[in-house]
Amino acid sequence: MLMFIANGMHQTLSFQYRLPEYKTYRQQRVPIGGQIRLSGELNEKQIDIIAQFHQKYGMVKASEIQMFKGYYIPYVYSVDAPISAEIIMELIVQNREYNRLLGEKLRAEAAIAVNALIEENAGEKLTSFEMEIFEKTDKNREEQPIGEKIVITRSKERGAPQDPGTGKGPLGIVTDFLRPKQTIKKSVF
Repeated sequence: MLMFIANGMHQTLSFQYRLPEYKTYRQQRVPIGGQIRLSGELNEKQIDIIAQFHQKYGMVKASEIQMFKGYYIPYVYSVDAPISAEIIMELIVQNREYNRLLGEKLRAEAAIAVNALIEENAGEKLTSFEMEIFEKTDKNREEQPIGEKIVITRSKERGAPQDPGTGKGPLGIVTDFLRPKQTIKKSVF
């Protein structure tokens, strides 16, 4: 049996695995957006061992990628058939979107932390706080640079966390991006 591994990350993958009958690890490099066939003929038990080991690091079967929409999947595998270019492209796009949403979430959390620090040092609560983030980029870069304004306001009602659909956090703080809000899901690992 043959096992193929495709890389959906934005960096080269050093795929390492060990089979029970051998004492040493094997390692193969998978280029960005590429795939490799693991060396040698593998039996079903060996493939299951490799897949089970890498599952905890986020690897899923290529045919099951639709079940993990919105999650970060670093790499996928297939048995006896190469992984199609469409699946690899879908994986890369999905991971890029995950990273974009995670970046927005982390920048919002940073703005909340800065707001809290200012309030602590000033000794009083701010009613509104705006933070703008702009990325300086290369002219040769294809991706759109980051440019967003984060507005943090306190709602009139404070207390327990409210409905997540409202965007209000545990202290009644609302973060608002210039872009439409989107939720971010956890990574699979």
